[in-house]
Amino acid sequence: MKTRRKYGLTLLLILWMLPQTVFAFGGDNDIVAVRIPENALVEEDMIIASVANNVTSQTISVLVSDNARWDLYVDNGCINEITDDIMYLNVGKNTAYIKVTAEDGGTRLYTLKIIRAGISSSCSDSLTGYGHTAAVGSWQQEPTGWRYIKAGGGYLRSEWVSINEQWYYFDAAGYMLTGWFMDGDNGWYYFNPTKDENEGAMLIGWLSDPQDGNCYFLDPTSGKMALGWLQIGEGWYYFNEKGPKPLGALGLENL
Repeated sequence: MKTRRKYGLTLLLILWMLPQTVFAFGGDNDIVAVRIPENALVEEDMIIASVANNVTSQTISVLVSDNARWDLYVDNGCINEITDDIMYLNVGKNTAYIKVTAEDGGTRLYTLKIIRAGISSSCSDSLTGYGHTAAVGSWQQEPTGWRYIKAGGGYLRSEWVSINEQWYYFDAAGYMLTGWFMDGDNGWYYFNPTKDENEGAMLIGWLSDPQDGNCYFLDPTSGKMALGWLQIGEGWYYFNEKGPKPLGALGLENL
């Protein structure tokens, strides 16, 4: 349960303290300015920003109308709140939702999209030391999926590999996995199922599963799905260890 509130400041205070903030003036339940992410573009109910590849998380900070408050959510139904206001960023598009509540109870929902730039050669592998290796070769698309041909010949099979600084898993037939994957006794991992330039890459941070509608948390370093109680930022969260919800799903017991 959230124990704090974030209220709007007067315009005079905003102008004095935040000379480089993006402003978007409005009504009683509006976002007046975006502090973080910096240089965000505000268009009606959409906030869009881009960050460098080495930015793996952002502590969201906005200013709202006088006497209004704001809250950050994983889903547009505003059920699963991100109480520490930290978005963990995957390469590509990342989405969260900001609900602004006016003093009279009126609400307005903003969609926040942060685009993290592609991998640069200076990035290090977060999974180094877990027994996984980097691969050199080329991609091959087939009707049944993607495969990766190693530089020396043959396909990657039944192994974790880092390709262009992103982590993938290839099954015994040599095909790239997407969606959920259980790595033996090491736990569950999730690979991007969206058919874009990041398809198949291991995801980290908060995940809203489009298949079951539940929220999960993937370790920012290893990608492993969280189970049981876990402190994330300033909040404690419970991720289901047994029924009735799916394994790892965010539970109702959260503080």
